Amino acid sequence: MSEEHVQYPWLFKGAYAIYGETSKVKPLPGEVDITSRIEVEDIDLANKRVKLHIHSSAISRVWRLSKKISEEDVADWVKIGDKVIPSDTPYVVEGEYEGVMRFGGLGVRRCIAQLCSLPKSTMVVLWDKEFDWPLEFISIFRYIRERSHSMSDDLGSMLRDVIKGVFQMPSSSTENMRSTVKKSKSEIVREYSLVISLKETNIPGLKC
Repeated sequence: MSEEHVQYPWLFKGAYAIYGETSKVKPLPGEVDITSRIEVEDIDLANKRVKLHIHSSAISRVWRLSKKISEEDVADWVKIGDKVIPSDTPYVVEGEYEGVMRFGGLGVRRCIAQLCSLPKSTMVVLWDKEFDWPLEFISIFRYIRERSHSMSDDLGSMLRDVIKGVFQMPSSSTENMRSTVKKSKSEIVREYSLVISLKETNIPGLKC
């Protein structure tokens, strides 16, 4: 690894992180189980880029019945240091907000909350500022009958308030984020969201 990129502990082939969450999400019956794995597949230091492989799946579980409702498998080159997650679904970064949060066993980390808009959902990605690696995701599935653009705009505004409010807390943590999301005045934010946390990794400095 070059001295230029020495701050990135994930900069080696095979570095990976697995994220997951199981929760109730309207309007789906039962629970939704989401798993996402990000892995460094290749490194090209000459061009200052890495090839990231992402595999994500969502499964609906009702009693003993399971049904896959979505799956994505994509690999692409990303410039080292860029806060970008390869995806087959185009997304737009609506804003970035900086703050300090406590992440379970990781302790207090300075992070960047990236607010992203997708065709059928809105996502907040909490990036470790020093390592430029995602620590947590919040996915909000937009209401199935939503038709107006104003509702999408309102959702973005509500999420900005959630992010800023949590960052302003003297001892903010991911639990504060979960609690604030679930207590939101917005039914969409409260009932249609999932907080997807880091569950497993082989990256030094990010192991819980």
